[in-house]
Amino acid sequence: MTRWRGAPLALSISMAAGSVAAQESAQPPEPPAEDPAASVEFVKCKGLDVAETERLLRVELAVIAARVERARAPNVRIECKKDVLHIEVKDTASGGMKALTLPAPRVNTPDRERTIALAASQLFLSSWLEMITGNPAPKKSPPRADKPAPPAPAPPPVADRGAEDGYRPGPTGWEVWTAGALNFRHVGNGVRTLSPSLMLRRRFPRSWLAEARLGWETAESARATGAIDWFAGSAGLGVGVRAGSRWAFIDALVSSSVLVVRAAGDPKVSGVRGAERDAAAFDLALHLAPALALSRFRLALVGQLGFVAPTVTARSPRDEPVSFDGPWAGVGIAAGGEIAQ
Repeated sequence: MTRWRGAPLALSISMAAGSVAAQESAQPPEPPAEDPAASVEFVKCKGLDVAETERLLRVELAVIAARVERARAPNVRIECKKDVLHIEVKDTASGGMKALTLPAPRVNTPDRERTIALAASQLFLSSWLEMITGNPAPKKSPPRADKPAPPAPAPPPVADRGAEDGYRPGPTGWEVWTAGALNFRHVGNGVRTLSPSLMLRRRFPRSWLAEARLGWETAESARATGAIDWFAGSAGLGVGVRAGSRWAFIDALVSSSVLVVRAAGDPKVSGVRGAERDAAAFDLALHLAPALALSRFRLALVGQLGFVAPTVTARSPRDEPVSFDGPWAGVGIAAGGEIAQ
């Protein structure tokens, strides 16, 4: 391809500034301002009709100039390199420049000049805000990755059913219980005693229980000649297990206690003299206590079965003897609470 370098040609481009809005009163339009000149440079463009290309480019640039209030004449450089067409548009005032590279139309292609003129004008049109007003076009900021939403706050711990303070018993703890029971000593022909008691219970992991207990019993057996008053104190230890949930459970314990029993005669007829007798015995018992828990407070029913040995018997003249020993049963109620973990 032979080189042809054309000198800068002056284009007279109509880039008039003014208002295009119609007014209510009919007045003659103001004459257009003097057109600024644009410079066009062609490099290595073999067989290109320069005059036709300049004319078509002038028409396209005039359309663009009508869109803005202030006109400028750009410098346009068109370079043909084999199969590539390189176009540069430069604004003389701001110094901004835009370039475009695209496949060049062939030499014998129809409308070659129009294709080049359209390419140059479209390059200018795509950035006319920056090239004509001198203000850079707003840049689109790259999309930012959305920040992950903060994790939802953890829900507050659910309190036990009926627990006002949200108390949760741990795997271990100390409990104090008081109980009142009606015991039937020597079932069938024995003594009915009222028995208050106090228990200190320790809860271990895996629901194991250990207990220390103190008790007191009192009763009166009526006889034909008077009455026999019974008093008994007990102290013992127990082990067991707890089954159920935090708010409803059942305790099952086996206890062994030492009993100290006193029987005192209270005669009601003349000629009969009362006497006192003390005895010690061993008591082995099973305790079952279904319970409800309300925070630290517990309320339970108590059922008991046991056996007392050796024999503890009180005799009365003219009447059958009364026994405290042997098998026995009891029912009662207990209340307690947790005092420490």
